[in-house]
Amino acid sequence: MNCIINETIARFWKKGLNPDVLARYIAIKHRISVDKSAIFRRIEAMNLNF
Repeated sequence: MNCIINETIARFWKKGLNPDVLARYIAIKHRISVDKSAIFRRIEAMNLNF
């Protein structure tokens, strides 16, 4: 499940989606609550460019 969430974050982050919208999408799609700071930590761990 962790890799699916990371792939979702990477895909939509590269498209320029707002982190608040991304957190809402993950909550609806995967039924997991993720706050904005957790999204930023995952992005930093995946070494994606800001």
